[in-house]
Amino acid sequence: MLNKVPAIIMGKYGPKGSASLMDKYLCASQPVSDLDTGHEGAATPPPTAEGKGAASQALGHSNADLLQGKKDTHASTSNQLDTIKIEISHIRQDVQTLRECTTEAENRISTLEDKVRSLPAELSRMARQLAEPTAKSADLENRLRRNNLRLIFNTPGEADRWLDGRQR
Repeated sequence: MLNKVPAIIMGKYGPKGSASLMDKYLCASQPVSDLDTGHEGAATPPPTAEGKGAASQALGHSNADLLQGKKDTHASTSNQLDTIKIEISHIRQDVQTLRECTTEAENRISTLEDKVRSLPAELSRMARQLAEPTAKSADLENRLRRNNLRLIFNTPGEADRWLDGRQR
């Protein structure tokens, strides 16, 4: 029975289960079937009194390895978590910057929309204002043309020449 060491189920990153489960298993006085191992069919029979020392020595080394593996995994996970936190922080900053830019753009668009709404009324007002001087200008041009006409009536000699030239 000295050669029987409890089987440790290995997962991707190390043994599955916890050290407390292993301690529970090593200190158990009841049969294995009564222990809650958390793994179906993975339990081995509990060590006997003479096998307990050898199993403890074998597991003592394994426990140190497990503890070191747990520490390494914790450190690695902690480093990865810190990296993820930093990346999330950068993403939040980028989102905040985009939010500020979007808010500024929305404010500009709102201001421009307000200005554009008043443009048709302003345009029609300016068209009415322009129509008045245009009409006045056209009237003044017509009056100037009328005043530029020189009517010559009954001038002796010239009227006769004109009449004589027309008949010929």
